[in-house]
Amino acid sequence: MKVHDDPLETFREEARELLAELERALMQLEDDPADTDSVDSAFRSLHTIKGSGNMFDLDQLVSFAHTVESVFARVRDGEAPVSPELVELGLQAKDHIGALLATGDAAAEGLLEEGAELERRLLAAGGAAATEPAEGPATTAAAATPAGLVAEAEERTYRVTFVPGEDLYRTGTNPLLLIKELAELGSALVMGFTDRVPSLGSMDPEACYISWDIVLTSRAGENAIRDVFIFVEGNSEVRVQLIDEGSVLDTDISYKRLGEILVERGDIAPGDLEQAMGSRDYLGETLVQRGYITPERVESALQEQQYVRRMREQRQVTETTSSIKVSTEKLDSLVNLVGEFVSMHANLTHRAESREDREFIAMGEQMEALVRDLRDLSIDMHMVPVDILFSGFRRLVRDLAQDLGKEVALQIEGSETELDKNVIDSLKDPLLHIIRNSIDHGLETPEERRAAGKDSRGTVRLAAYYAGTNVVIEVADDGKGIDAEKVRAKAAERGIIAADADLSEEQMLDLIFSPGFSTAAAATNVSGRGVGMDVVKQNIEKLGGTVRVESRPAKGTRMSLRIPLTLAIVEGLLARIAGGYYLINIAYIVECIDMQAMKRNADQRIIDFRGEILPYFDLRRFFGFAPADLEQSQLVVVSNDDRKIGLLVDSIHDNYQTVIKSLSKVFERVEGISGAVTLGDGTPALMLDVDRLVRVGAEEVKE
Repeated sequence: MKVHDDPLETFREEARELLAELERALMQLEDDPADTDSVDSAFRSLHTIKGSGNMFDLDQLVSFAHTVESVFARVRDGEAPVSPELVELGLQAKDHIGALLATGDAAAEGLLEEGAELERRLLAAGGAAATEPAEGPATTAAAATPAGLVAEAEERTYRVTFVPGEDLYRTGTNPLLLIKELAELGSALVMGFTDRVPSLGSMDPEACYISWDIVLTSRAGENAIRDVFIFVEGNSEVRVQLIDEGSVLDTDISYKRLGEILVERGDIAPGDLEQAMGSRDYLGETLVQRGYITPERVESALQEQQYVRRMREQRQVTETTSSIKVSTEKLDSLVNLVGEFVSMHANLTHRAESREDREFIAMGEQMEALVRDLRDLSIDMHMVPVDILFSGFRRLVRDLAQDLGKEVALQIEGSETELDKNVIDSLKDPLLHIIRNSIDHGLETPEERRAAGKDSRGTVRLAAYYAGTNVVIEVADDGKGIDAEKVRAKAAERGIIAADADLSEEQMLDLIFSPGFSTAAAATNVSGRGVGMDVVKQNIEKLGGTVRVESRPAKGTRMSLRIPLTLAIVEGLLARIAGGYYLINIAYIVECIDMQAMKRNADQRIIDFRGEILPYFDLRRFFGFAPADLEQSQLVVVSNDDRKIGLLVDSIHDNYQTVIKSLSKVFERVEGISGAVTLGDGTPALMLDVDRLVRVGAEEVKE
């Protein structure tokens, strides 16, 4: 999230985050209408938007948000059900609030009329009467500070003593339900006492003899606590005592002594405590032995003591490790500065080695460890879970399925996987195109699926997982798949390939990424115009990634996007080819081999690699230089997914950590190159596109 100097812009940014959370909650409610957590989440998002919008005089937005909030308050209180209509209207309300955010109170008349109609339908769906935004202390307090800075009440710890009247059961009251309701206000320690229970002969089976002490840590005030017992205070004893309200500035995590707690609760008299303290035995044992108190009262006091100490410790940890929001621009600047720091360190190391200054070299080695830690920290700060990206597609899938008359379930896996924030921003459009094509082209209609013996509801699976220093994102569907021969024929018809071209199935499937290619018979609102998939491939390759298609007729299609974790800094192995320097990302390297010691078949360009037939190809020839001298060359074995191949280079140098720079438009189409770097002495070097080289090399070896 960006942090702006203008408070209104800060509010808009945070309101958009809250709207995204509202959409996630509504989509979850569509799948599980009984999910109370999602109802609470939707209500909180609306309440926060309404309260924070007050301070900016966004009357239209506040009024509309208040109406929607009122409807979800009824749902939360069990007064209205979660229906498909309510979810649909909630999503429309989310979109409307977003439009009001963009226009402010200068909204067009048509937008305001749309909002009024939406309010009417929402109130009807939620069975609520129209209400005006509440005014008073609560609204004023919410608007007193900017969005994201609304002050929450501090956590306090109370001791609640609940002694029910003996005839409580006769009124139909269950005290356990009251205690459960109280515990929902925060974190609670519940302790029951049986010292009022009479002997069996004099016991009334319909009377309540149990009493309780509840130690509650909550942001709710004393009034909220007393409200829980509002209907039983007439025939029960309820005492609420504030026992701890420490802040982060308090360094003492200890709590009252056992005797102080017992006197404060009224369990023993101060005089009895003084007499017992004269004994050398443990205080609790002495009090019990002398008959001043029961063992369960002593035990409960000790539990209270431990509970409050634990809460204080947690508060210290929580407050001292709380996070702050930093704009993405500042994080980008930090990563770039660290990248330049890496390049400067490489330059200093090179100069130290050239002068053979041992002291300077030793200092450079120490500095390298610090640079590495700083690099890792700066990159970690820039990583965010892909759930931020994935969750936004729930609404897309839902709306597309409705538009196309299809039944579609979206499955999300690996949403906790993290990627560079800039990478995630760049992935939104490519994934959008892929998912739209999966639903439009891949999945059949319910009737077609039933005729094919499938479930009428199709599935789109969106998954992410780590693969070395990369993240693989897969979009898979269980639709009709891609007919490779049909793709080949359409490509030949459009002149993309020669009619007699000899292509493997993988090469035929790759044709869908050709500019202007489409197999759709007619263009629709969703796809069919031959644009999109070529842009997908271009955008993924700009990120230094690759996209791979796998498909089985009648079974479905899977597209795998392999993306670097971060775009900023890469560690690689420096190789020399025909007098130039090239960097190979170390994440792809399996092993380096001296070709002179290897058994090989030069005609077929294969070697025996630990009992495995390994193809290799000459990078000198690939880049247009004279063939390599095999006796003087070295082989870098690289792997990409399930493929392994050897890259023949002249020589191998040390590991190198550097910043990757993008190539100019003149060189961006050069096969096998993905970027450029500057070495410590200022010499330029090119970054090898290993993914592309593996594919090209495998095809070249087959020829």
